[in-house]
Amino acid sequence: MLEPPPVQGGGKSVVTGPGTGPKECEERALLNQIAAGDQRAMNRFYALYQKRVFAFVLNRLKDSNEAQEVVNDVMWEVWKSAGSFEGRSRISTWVFGIAYFKAVDRLRKRKTVETIELVPDSLQDDGPDAVSAVFSEEVSQAVAKAMGDLSPEQRALVHLAFFEDLSYGEIAEIVACPVGTVKSRMSRVRSILSGALATLRETNP
Repeated sequence: MLEPPPVQGGGKSVVTGPGTGPKECEERALLNQIAAGDQRAMNRFYALYQKRVFAFVLNRLKDSNEAQEVVNDVMWEVWKSAGSFEGRSRISTWVFGIAYFKAVDRLRKRKTVETIELVPDSLQDDGPDAVSAVFSEEVSQAVAKAMGDLSPEQRALVHLAFFEDLSYGEIAEIVACPVGTVKSRMSRVRSILSGALATLRETNP
């Protein structure tokens, strides 16, 4: 079972910026308390994000032990850096940004980082909902197989879009690339998933 990171004193700065809803307000309040060195606030924050961050990292690394280590690394970073959060984005965007780059570091150490071939930025849709049409209960197995064929980078985008319900703008901030690049990569993912469904229809007319 994962444990919250040990406490050796947080920062003293205060998180600024308005919240966008009750959940965001709660998380900002927790981050303020964490910045002041409040262990109980850190424990609460850990409980809010541990499973979400673990699922996201596991989707990239495919190794539960490494994923657990990254979760603890992320939470330790939150503890150390809570006072430096400027409130310009949602806290979840900030946390998943930390998780994303720590997972990238792990992949680099494995020397298995995959290079994604980008397609032209030709998406006409403005959000990840455009991809959701390819999902249905009847074809879940085909989609699961196609997901397994995606690169770690592509799986990360899908996870952020569908399981965290983040916008393309928020995803772009997390992975530190232009929104157009995210759209292009998601277009490629949609093509892969749609191709899998087309194959399924051909074999099961």
